[in-house]
Amino acid sequence: MGKPEVIINVASSLDGIIGSEEGALSLSTEEDWIRVHELRNSVDAILIGINTVISDDPLLNVRYTETKSPHPFRVVLDSKCRIHLDSKIIQDQHRFPTIIFVSHISPQVSLLTLKEFQNI
Repeated sequence: MGKPEVIINVASSLDGIIGSEEGALSLSTEEDWIRVHELRNSVDAILIGINTVISDDPLLNVRYTETKSPHPFRVVLDSKCRIHLDSKIIQDQHRFPTIIFVSHISPQVSLLTLKEFQNI
């Protein structure tokens, strides 16, 4: 078994800005999105942090290209189990394989609520 291959995709302005405190900041063109979805289609998993889930509410699926099977895993790093139950990642967890990593500092009530979703 070889070493894992990691691909990092970042959209930033020329001065290195990747987002704004006010919310969504669109830095990507349609051509960028096509490339992003081609990248997603070539990997086993897509990893994001909880702040991206909260600010952007992404679906993390594959579009704009013929989708491979199986769909890549959606992996969320959420140390305090802050994910919103109405987020797209939770609501579509039955359609796409999803893993949410939490830690021992997560509130017990949040963990119990999250456990109700069978496919996570």
